[in-house]
Amino acid sequence: MKRIIGLMSGTSCDGLDIASCRFEGNAESTQLFLEHVESIDYRPEQREWIRGLTSGKITVSDVAQAHFRLGALFGEWVSGYIRRRQLEGKVDLIVSHGQTVFHQPFAGRSENEPPCTLQIGDGDLIASIAGTKVLSDVRVKDMAFGGQGAPIVVWADYVLFRSPEKNVAMQNIGGIGNVTFLPKNGGLKEVKAFDTGPGNVLIDEACRVLFDEKFDENGEVSSEGVVNLPLLARLREIEESYMAVPPPKSTGKEIRYHQRYRDRLWKLKEEYSCLPHDFVRTLVALTAWSIGESYRRYLGEVERMIVTGGGAFNPTLVRALEETLPGTEIRTLDSDWTKYKEAIAFAVIGNEYLNGHPANVPSATGARKAVTLGKLSLPD
Repeated sequence: MKRIIGLMSGTSCDGLDIASCRFEGNAESTQLFLEHVESIDYRPEQREWIRGLTSGKITVSDVAQAHFRLGALFGEWVSGYIRRRQLEGKVDLIVSHGQTVFHQPFAGRSENEPPCTLQIGDGDLIASIAGTKVLSDVRVKDMAFGGQGAPIVVWADYVLFRSPEKNVAMQNIGGIGNVTFLPKNGGLKEVKAFDTGPGNVLIDEACRVLFDEKFDENGEVSSEGVVNLPLLARLREIEESYMAVPPPKSTGKEIRYHQRYRDRLWKLKEEYSCLPHDFVRTLVALTAWSIGESYRRYLGEVERMIVTGGGAFNPTLVRALEETLPGTEIRTLDSDWTKYKEAIAFAVIGNEYLNGHPANVPSATGARKAVTLGKLSLPD
């Protein structure tokens, strides 16, 4: 059996999720055993520093230094994890997604603006500190073959959650919402996946500014508000420019839900005289609407939705999903799988790499072919 550790730091900038997995087999024969999970929170000043990397007000030296600082930090944190779990010399591979600071899945207006992506946290630094092989930069190969580099965890969803009985939507709600649609008895070519729009990114922003809270914990803030329907209608109009784009497609905090978007959001709050709790509740409704509308337009019948990511721990958001998709059975996984699913998914990508097997899904990303993902860093 192979032991692979997955690392994930998402757009919410909460901290580093670590998941240790054991594997037997690969591809459709994959058997995964989840051993240990741990989350290490960023300190407040680290969180603000990382968020500042997507502000559009940084220099090349800022990015280069952050690339090394995060690589060293991730290396120290995963080394500590390995020691605490007494796994020294027993880890076959670490897979690090890194911290996304820019993701542009499509070409710009000129030939000097190609599709591109950048996740920082250097793999060589992690490998040198942890003393273990590290796979990183997992999105680039898909983009090199014409894909959007996202969604990138579709292969893991297909391997682990496909059903012969029901059409299943694996809905992750992190900073951004993304879905993997697994048709019952469907093969890999029938799988669809794309970003549905905002996940928690706008909700978190409102909670930070209005209530000095990192996020809407247990839906407590949003549960005290009511939806401002005129404001919600206006937000839907704004989101239509993304909603109207057919899959494959992806989005992100750095290309859509950036500071200019959020500044516009605050102006709309004042224009519609929206109270603080109502504002958060309206943003919850926007996330639920964007997910439901994406399903209606592009997926057809969804019999079962499995919600993962931070949004799965927000009862107000889950209820809003039930309201927007009344004919769909909505489930969550146990807490470890819900919180750490993306870190687990990157471990799955690493398992395919060690077996020389592709781990992207061209029908989801738009790539010309299936390819192995990632770049390998050796510890010495």
